[in-house]
Amino acid sequence: MRIGKNYNLILQEIFRKYPNTVNKSTGDYIKIQPKSQEDNENIVKLLEIKKAQFYTKDITKPIKVVIKGLPIDTDVEDIEDDLKDQGIKIVKIAQILKQSPSPILHDRT
Repeated sequence: MRIGKNYNLILQEIFRKYPNTVNKSTGDYIKIQPKSQEDNENIVKLLEIKKAQFYTKDITKPIKVVIKGLPIDTDVEDIEDDLKDQGIKIVKIAQILKQSPSPILHDRT
């Protein structure tokens, strides 16, 4: 949130409603770090109502996951469907088949 008129009153209200929020001054802005995603959404709504100048960063980072030990005939679509049912956003899914090492041949002549 940009430091401006009445910013301290807005911060006090945020702290009263969301006491686990951490605030830090960074130049012309106050960095507001909510404890949860729900608190974050509520604070953004509050800032909009108060017509405060602010910007947000996407705090979700994509993760990469490798699942080992599945049978080779496991259907990739089944895995994808199960992950989607759990609310996980899929960007890419691929099956990596373990290849056996190539034999080393020695010439004995």
